[in-house]
Amino acid sequence: MKWQLLKKPVTLDEFNKNAQLKSHAFALGVVPESHKSGTITMTDEIQLKFRSKNKRLHYSASLWHLDGNWWREKANATFARSIGDLGLIRVHPPLTGKYRLDIFATEGSGTGEMPQVAEYAIRCNSVRDGDFQFPIVYSSIYTDQCEIVHPQNAKLPANSEIKFEIRAPDLDGISVNQDPLRKNGGIFSGVVRTGEKGFAYDVYVILKTGNMEGMFQYHTE
Repeated sequence: MKWQLLKKPVTLDEFNKNAQLKSHAFALGVVPESHKSGTITMTDEIQLKFRSKNKRLHYSASLWHLDGNWWREKANATFARSIGDLGLIRVHPPLTGKYRLDIFATEGSGTGEMPQVAEYAIRCNSVRDGDFQFPIVYSSIYTDQCEIVHPQNAKLPANSEIKFEIRAPDLDGISVNQDPLRKNGGIFSGVVRTGEKGFAYDVYVILKTGNMEGMFQYHTE
């Protein structure tokens, strides 16, 4: 390739192998830090990292499985959060095969439609837990302040005692449904007794005003 305004020119083949960044990525200053190639071969689970040049962004992602001639979205197969100007995208395919990963980012809390910033082609060769799902993430400015230690899987066993542990040093209170978790240092923890199959368990932030705002959702299976 000629006439490149780059310190280190790249070949056409190298350019085509790069991650497919969309126009909004350049507008927001998003650059891939971990996976610079647009094609990823993986097993079990991966985590992608993005930088946004001293700007905190809200990220989300969707994973599409190639089923014959059709792309089918796999619900709750990705989990995104931000730490400063670093965006983290966890990907856990439920099946082996070919996937398309679409990544979105925006300034603010992520409410409304988010523009796409990148696209990856993924080949998953093995799956550790095909029954795994990430918790549903609500549109809230507080979700990025939480690191879920346990449980990672949104599917909770029915009629069981489940230990919740969430690292969130900047939050004042967290509850699971109406059960408050106890804060020790920067970690909230507690044991929640689940009911029958099909019940939802929402993780709330408890604000200083006493109001509660949903952040994540689990369910019993």
